[in-house]
Amino acid sequence: MRKMIAFIAFTILTSTHAEFRCFGTEPFWNLTITNNTVTFYGYATPVTETIRGMFSSSEKILVRTDTKSAAITKTDQCNDGMSEAIYDFDITLTGTEYGSVVGCCFTK
Repeated sequence: MRKMIAFIAFTILTSTHAEFRCFGTEPFWNLTITNNTVTFYGYATPVTETIRGMFSSSEKILVRTDTKSAAITKTDQCNDGMSEAIYDFDITLTGTEYGSVVGCCFTK
């Protein structure tokens, strides 16, 4: 079962039609992961980087670019702290202009 979930997570992340949309508050930031790129939207101009490494397990997806690392975990209980909305994934992102940030993700 774990292998199947890891395969599904990997397929979601690498599919040409799916993407992860991630965001956080205080500070406000956004991250989009599509195909083989990561685009970070922070205070400065958006930065797009190529994915250099990726690992997925049944609970977590790890993504690395030249300057950023993201750990995305399936929790089904991530809250943005500003609304009643609940998201499927939480994220810890390092290497941003804000340092390390946390937030929520969903697939589109």
